[in-house]
Amino acid sequence: LHQTAKTLLPANKFGVVGYGCNSAIVVIGENKVFRTIETACPTSSVKTPITACLTALKTLWGKFSHALCGRDLSTNTIML
Repeated sequence: LHQTAKTLLPANKFGVVGYGCNSAIVVIGENKVFRTIETACPTSSVKTPITACLTALKTLWGKFSHALCGRDLSTNTIML
């Protein structure tokens, strides 16, 4: 992850870098993903599908009473 992030046009500073592998985020840990990318690539922010979902839920809270998920209920319960 660190080596790949270093290849993102090193002379540029990105406002946001997105990392989209949910499986790796769960295994590595979201905070470690953030730190790894931030140390390898100058950026103001790192976003993942998890951060995008949490932002959406906070924004829409009260407007919707449910969320869609591609996993069955027993898996969702374990993850919560």
